[in-house]
Amino acid sequence: MKLSIYKKNILVGYLSFDGKTYNFVYDNNYLCKTDAEPVSPKMPLTDKIEYSQKLFNVFEQLIPEGRDRKILEKKANSANDFDLLPWLQHVYGDLQFSRTSLQEFYKVDYANFKNEILATNNFPNILDMQIKIDDKDQTSSENMFKQIKKYLTLPEERLILLKYYFYSMLIVHEDMHTKNLSVRTEGKNIRMSPLYDIATTAIYQNTYGYETHLPINGKRTNIRLKDFYVLVNLLNVDRKIFNQAAAEILWKYTNRLPIYFEKLASMFPDAMIYKKSRIKFYSQKSRITKSISLADAMIKIHQNRIKQLKKMDGLTNH
Repeated sequence: MKLSIYKKNILVGYLSFDGKTYNFVYDNNYLCKTDAEPVSPKMPLTDKIEYSQKLFNVFEQLIPEGRDRKILEKKANSANDFDLLPWLQHVYGDLQFSRTSLQEFYKVDYANFKNEILATNNFPNILDMQIKIDDKDQTSSENMFKQIKKYLTLPEERLILLKYYFYSMLIVHEDMHTKNLSVRTEGKNIRMSPLYDIATTAIYQNTYGYETHLPINGKRTNIRLKDFYVLVNLLNVDRKIFNQAAAEILWKYTNRLPIYFEKLASMFPDAMIYKKSRIKFYSQKSRITKSISLADAMIKIHQNRIKQLKKMDGLTNH
C-alpha cells in the first residue's frame, strides 16, 4: 500500500506500508527545490528511505482521537492508522495523503486561508520529536521534560511550558498527554504553541481522579509545589520566577474562574451533567440516577478543589 503525500498542493514524498513496516521517502523533484523543507525535524531531506515498525510520529499525531477517530474509522472501514490518513482533512494539519494523484484529490478550502490564520509558522507536535512515551503508563513527566529540554532552549518558553503543566495539574486534567503540547518554529527558535484540548476531567464519572496522568516526582495525586521543582530544575528555570508564575495562576483559578461559571449558567442554562448507574454485567443497561446543571457541577468541582488546595500547604503558601 502506498500513499502520496502533498503539502500546499506540492508532492513531498511517499509513505508505504506492507502490513508490518512503514517506509517513507522524499520525492526526487521535491528534494531539488531550493525552498524544500523537511516534514519533520527528525526526517531530514535525503534520498534515503526511512523505515519504522510504527507509523512515523509526524503523521500519527495528525490522526484525531476519541469520537473524531471513530468517525474516520467508519468512513475508511478500517481502524488501521495507514488507512485513516487519506481521510484526513486540513483541520488536522497541512499535509494531504492520497492514493491517487493530487488532481483527483478533493481540495479543502482551508488551505486557502491557512496562512492567514497561522501565518507562516509550522506547528510540530512535541510527540513528533521522538519523545519515548509510547506507553504513557510506563513513563513520567521527568522523562518527557528531559526530551523537551533538548528542543525548547529559550528560558521564557521553558517557563511557559511549566505554566501550562502547572495549570493542567491545578484544574485536574487527568488526560494530559503530549498531543496537548505543541511547539512552533519562529526563525531558528522553537516556541510553545497555545495550550489546547485542556479541561478538567473531574467532571466525568469514570475517571481515576488523577491530577495528571504522567507522574510528577512519582505522584499522580496530592502534587505539591516542591514536586514541580523536579521539572523546574530539569529545565534550569529559577524557582523564584516559577513560584511567582504559579502563585498568579493559582490566584486566578481561585478568584477569577468563578466569574465564568456565572456566564456559563446564563448562556447555557439547559446544559446538564448526568450520573449513570454502574453496570455489573454486560447484559445490563445503565440508567440515569442523578442530574445537575453544567454550571452547578463546575462550581461544585471548583469548590472541592479549592478545599483540597488549602490542605496542601506546600502549594497554597507560595
